[in-house]
This record gives sequence, structure tokens and C-alpha cells, in this order.
Amino acid sequence: MMNYRIARPEDMDGVIDFANMVFSMLRVPHNFEEMLPKVYAAPNLQPEIHVIAEEDGRLCGCLGMLVYPLRVAGETLRIGYMGTMAVHPRVRGRGTMGTLMEKQIERGKEMGLDMLVLGGQRQRYARHGYETCGATYSYSISAANVRHAMAEVEADDMVFSPMTQADVPFALSLYDAGIVAGARTEGNFLDAVRSYREKPYCVKRNEEELGYLVVSQDGGRITEIVMKDSGLILPAIKGYMLAFNLRSLRVDAAPYDTALNSLLAPLCEGYALTPNCMVRVLKPETVLPAYMKLKCSYDPLQKGELVLDWEGLGAYRLCVTDEGVSAEKTDGEPDIRLSGIEMHQMLFCHNRFGVPQAARSAPRGWFPLPLHIPEPDSF
Repeated sequence: MMNYRIARPEDMDGVIDFANMVFSMLRVPHNFEEMLPKVYAAPNLQPEIHVIAEEDGRLCGCLGMLVYPLRVAGETLRIGYMGTMAVHPRVRGRGTMGTLMEKQIERGKEMGLDMLVLGGQRQRYARHGYETCGATYSYSISAANVRHAMAEVEADDMVFSPMTQADVPFALSLYDAGIVAGARTEGNFLDAVRSYREKPYCVKRNEEELGYLVVSQDGGRITEIVMKDSGLILPAIKGYMLAFNLRSLRVDAAPYDTALNSLLAPLCEGYALTPNCMVRVLKPETVLPAYMKLKCSYDPLQKGELVLDWEGLGAYRLCVTDEGVSAEKTDGEPDIRLSGIEMHQMLFCHNRFGVPQAARSAPRGWFPLPLHIPEPDSF
């Protein structure tokens, strides 16, 4: 008989070894202590975030849920990011994965979390109420773009050095000043930006700290760029390409990062718009005002009111007035009635061809909302 319980400190060596084994069997070799030091390397071990499955004393499955605050346009949401889903091949097909997921969802509800997030195959998690949501812009910058479109950008004196703990206070101050922030602390910042073997670099000019970059393991993609002034963004990108002799580079941007998008869209060789994550909203009354305020910060919303009947969660009245944005439960007659998956599609999906037709009655321009979880804050 399968037994499910919350992991204890003495379980962690076994949980890490088990996850390494299962993921290495399915994909390339994994080392979770190296890949996710913010969760699996001392002193960051967090056994209590994992639910494990055991049969006859043998570990058969595990699923973690990393909980953290995320400030979105001044509103603090509590996020539960699911990760390290591992089930032993010998028990596959017996519902172990589904049970682990449902137990973590129940934990999220009991903890009063606002939203659950994960990355994974769409249909596998849709049955648990998750939908592919949000967006990431990924810009392709070529050497020709740098030579012609950035010809006047001064970047020769940019210096890039691997980030150390001594650099963290300045980097954290820039991160915390962003309109979406809050998931990192001085203690875990460096481990967060090193997730999945990414490389954080400090950017300096004449010993002056200007900002930081987080780049992929192979150096060909910037997943996060934060500078103390928007006028330093193009010099940092050009300087990075010159310093590392790159012929091409991809730069990721959140949809709400208007400075970065406005600079790269006119000069890039091309771009892609891809979903950011899978989401299950637990508390629309907190999530919706936060992301509507975020959208208002760069694209003022049309004033209006909308009542949504969200299957399983109830009806909510959304209002945009001169005083701001609000969302509250209501007994009023709904304007739109949708299932949970359909509601996520209407609210957060940027490909509007997959959105229910009922969304057409929403005030023009309200949706999609700019949901985006920064990559170092994933699990």
C-alpha cells in the first residue's frame, strides 16, 4: 500500500538521490544540488516543501512546492511553484503522480496561497486545473544588428565579472526596485540566479556598478538583465556580445518590461513570443487586481466592470475606475461564465485564437494580463 507524507530532514539525502536517479533515467544526467542550490544545497535544504510516496519502506515518488512571496505592482502574492516531480518507473500507471499533485494542491489551499505554478506538459497537468499561461518575449540579436543598429552605442568600456556574494546587495537593490520582485533575499539571491547552471554577471564601467545579467550555461541567452538606468541596457548587451565574441544572442523579456522590449523590438533580427509557465489560480480576488494593476502601469485599462463566474471558485466583480482596480466576490449576474481552464485562457493566454468566444464581451484591452514568473524564481 502506498503511503504519502511530508518529507523530514532525515529524508533529504534519499529524496535528492531519488530525484537524480529518476530524472537521469529519463533525460540527461541530473545533479539537483548543483542545478537548484537554492533548494537542494546546504544550508538551503527545505525538506518540508516535499510530499513523498513510499511503498514497503521504499521511496517511490516525490513532489516539491517552493513557496515564496511575489510583489506584483505593489500587491504581494504568495506563490507555490511545483517542481522535482519524480515517480519511480516501477509504480507508474498507478496514480502516484496524480496523488502527489493533489496533495500539494490541498496544501496550497490550506496555506492560503494565491496561485500555483509549474512547468510541464500541458495535458498532463490540465487535469489538475493548470493551464499554459503568461508570456516571454525572446529577441534574437545578431552581429549585424550590433554593427548597424547599435553603431552609436558606446560599450567598449563595459566589464563583466562573475557575481559574488559581495555583489549581491547592489544586485538585490536593483531587483527589488522592479515592478515584479520579492522572491529573493540577500541570503538566497546568488543561488537563485545560479539555478539550472545559469551564470550571473555584474556589469561595471570604470569600477562603477551598473547592473547585472543572468545568462544561460552556454552563454548564448540572457534570461535576466537589470540595469540601474534604461540607457545602460543596449551598452550592456552590445558589450556582452563583444566581450564574449558572440555572433548571435537571445535576450528574454517579460511583457511588462517596457524599457527592454521598446529597445530591442526595433533593432532585433527577429523574436518569439512563448508561454511562460503553467498556472492554477486559487484566489482570483488577489491575483486579478495585482496583474490588472501591473498592466495599467504601462497600458492604461478602459474603465468598466465585468462579472466573471469562475467554475469551482465563484463569481467575481472586476472594476476599473479612476480610483484604481478591484476584484471582489459577488452574487451578481455574471457577464461571462467559464470553466477553470477556459478562464485561465481568457485571462492570461497571449495567443487569442485559443481563447473562448465569451471573452469578446470583456472590456477591450483588459486581457491578456502580463503574467510572467522570472526564470531564477522558477523551481
